[in-house]
Order: sequence, then C-alpha cells, then structure tokens
Amino acid sequence: HKDIQAQGRGTSTDVIESSIRAYVDAINRLYAAAAAKEIKLNGHDSR
Repeated sequence: HKDIQAQGRGTSTDVIESSIRAYVDAINRLYAAAAAKEIKLNGHDSR
C-alpha cells in the first residue's frame, strides 16, 4: 500500500496460531510505518 511493505513474525507450536500472530504483527508494523510517514490507511488516521 503506497510503497509500504511489512513483514510479520509469530511463534507458536501451533502452525495456525503462529500464522495468525505473524499476520497481526505485519498489520501492526504496516500501521506503524504508515504513521511514521503520516499516511492514512482505509480513510482512518494511522496515528
């Protein structure tokens, strides 16, 4: 989205839980990167 990329990491012995944790981590990093660049995601202020 607007030249912002994010990679997430998640650890768990359960592959599904680990995948979900990685996805949530990536979303959090995406919003943090957008906030740092003052970019709005989905019409909401990312701060």
